[in-house]
Amino acid sequence: MFESSFMKYKERTALITETGKGITYRELDQLQKDMSHLICVEGLTLVVCTNTLESIVIYLACIQKHGTVMLEGNIREEQLKKLVEEYLPEVIFLPKKQFEERLALKGYRYLEMGMQDYICCKRLITGPQTYPELALLLTTSGSTGSPKHVRISYENLEKNTVAIIRSLGICKEDRTITSLEMSYSYGLSVINTFLMSGASIVLTDRRVYSAGFWKLAVDKGVTSFSEVPSFYEMFFRFGIQQYVPDSLKVMTQAGGAMRNGLWDNMQEYAERHGIQFYVMYGQTEASPRISCLPWTDMKRKKGSAGLPLDGEKITIMSSAGKFAPAGEQGEILCVGENVGLGYAYSREDLSRTDDWNGILHTGDIGYLDCEGYLYLTGRKSGYAKVMGKRISLAELEEILREKCGVVCSCQETAGKIVLTGCNDTSVIKLLADITGINARMFECIR
Repeated sequence: MFESSFMKYKERTALITETGKGITYRELDQLQKDMSHLICVEGLTLVVCTNTLESIVIYLACIQKHGTVMLEGNIREEQLKKLVEEYLPEVIFLPKKQFEERLALKGYRYLEMGMQDYICCKRLITGPQTYPELALLLTTSGSTGSPKHVRISYENLEKNTVAIIRSLGICKEDRTITSLEMSYSYGLSVINTFLMSGASIVLTDRRVYSAGFWKLAVDKGVTSFSEVPSFYEMFFRFGIQQYVPDSLKVMTQAGGAMRNGLWDNMQEYAERHGIQFYVMYGQTEASPRISCLPWTDMKRKKGSAGLPLDGEKITIMSSAGKFAPAGEQGEILCVGENVGLGYAYSREDLSRTDDWNGILHTGDIGYLDCEGYLYLTGRKSGYAKVMGKRISLAELEEILREKCGVVCSCQETAGKIVLTGCNDTSVIKLLADITGINARMFECIR
């Protein structure tokens, strides 16, 4: 997928570490080739990844070799063991900081691979064959029960990456910074688009709210930045805008809708500082981007998720099961080469071909205006999207009943999850811990 970038941009800087070391595309190509020889196994590779050089090298080695890679972020030991049992990966990479002690994984042996930040183990017996076109297993953003794993093909990945590059106008002179986790489909799409464009990526695990993150962005001359709506709320509340580098030219948001007040603030800020602000919509199941609102339309199309990306089509299905005309609400369907292959629940599912046939029923409710611009109005199946995570409201209600004896209704309102009929604010901490969402994004109302 990245062969042309490695060849075309050989001497350009691909990655920049926090220490200031620059890795050229030629050097990155050699690193991923060396890693590919070390892995030396076809099948599934599970990577518990961080925003580090080694994580990216491992990912590139798997993708370039046409293997299948499962990316996971911050994961507990019991969750990891469950995934290993379900999917039987041939190779597992674990960050040493996260797994200080070697886990007892039945059927695996640990390898000495000379990596500073990772330990690696290989399965003694190869698992069932995977579908040759299967590139990625990505976790959906839901975090209240068992998140699903989406099967993404090489064609899905490449087509969507190219479409995003065109929509955002990414070029080789651009430079971004890793503000999002690589295991998150949004974060991975940033890495893919910049590497395919011959641009540069500043690698950091620093929190985006820290002064150190923004000092690094200033020092490295970052031109592009991507985040979810909840960050942009804090952007003004905590005065983060004062730390933004003068070099910044593009800002992008995805992972949820912005409330009207935030929309106005961002539109005004971007206009005042000469920044191109893009609003994007997507799902992991769509590899992951579906639509984009150009910065030039932000004032004219307030609240819109934009137009479909190249090679994609958006249609609205009414409650009667018919295609809805302009202005009529219904379920949003995405049709195109970006639509994934389906879900995977076990290793056997990795041999499946295409279950969705290029049609994704998003579960989101919205409408198209007379010019074809998309507007989202809600969720069909009782889900909310907060801080970039898709949350089952029904599951939250069940958790509150079973663990706390609290009976209430959970709804998404203005980007928050509101607990109607609950006056016990102590449950908010529980929900925050379970979902990984900041407690400020929950509210109790009697």
